Amino acid sequence: MPFEYGKINWDDIRLFLAVAKAGGLTAAVPETGLSAPTLNRRITAFENALAVRLFMREADLAVRNVLPTQQGLARCRIGRVDFAIYASSGYLAAHPEAQTPEQVMTCDWVVPTPVAATGASTRWLFQNLERPASVTCDTPHALIEAVCNGAGQCVLPCFVGEAEARLQRCSDAIEGLGHTQWLVSHDVSRKERPTKRVADALYDVFARDLALFVL
Repeated sequence: MPFEYGKINWDDIRLFLAVAKAGGLTAAVPETGLSAPTLNRRITAFENALAVRLFMREADLAVRNVLPTQQGLARCRIGRVDFAIYASSGYLAAHPEAQTPEQVMTCDWVVPTPVAATGASTRWLFQNLERPASVTCDTPHALIEAVCNGAGQCVLPCFVGEAEARLQRCSDAIEGLGHTQWLVSHDVSRKERPTKRVADALYDVFARDLALFVL
C-alpha cells in the first residue's frame, strides 16, 4: 500500500527523529516530554501514514547531523537544517524590538537547562544573550509551550518553528548553526527491501518539505 502524504503529521516526523536519535521510545521520553505509550501511538500513526514499519530494524537505519566516518556504514545526504529565533504573535505585538538586533539585550528568552542543552544552539545563546534567561525548561516540549504562551523568544530548528502555527520567526537563519542531516544505514542491510523501503520513504518526505528545513 503506498504511503499517503496528506495523512502525514509533521510533528510525528520530529518525534520519529527523537526516538531514532535516542535509540528507543523510553530513551526519547525526556527530550519529547511525552510518555512511552504516547510516543508509541504517534510512531504507529506515522508508520501507518507511510505504510512502512519504521522500527522493524531500528539499528539498521538512523538520522545523524554529523557525517559518519565508520567503516561499514552507507550515508545519504537528506538536507540541511537551519535554526532561527521564534516567538508568539502576542509577544511580538508587545515587544516590537524582538525582530531587531536589540532582541539579545532587551527581550525575554526561554532557554534549555543544562540537562536539555542541545549543542551549538545552546552555545549560541550563552555567547550572544546579554541578559539572564527569563525561563529555563527541562524538555524541548516544555520550551516550545512556554514560548507559544508568550514567555519570550527561543532558538529552534526551522522545521520545528515553521511547523508550529502558534509561533512566528523573528530572525533570518542564524549563521553558524545550520548543519547537514544524513540518513545512515549498514552496508550489509541497506539493500534489503524493508530497510530500503523505509529509507526511500523518509528521503521523499524530507525532500517534499525541504522549505521547512532551510530558510
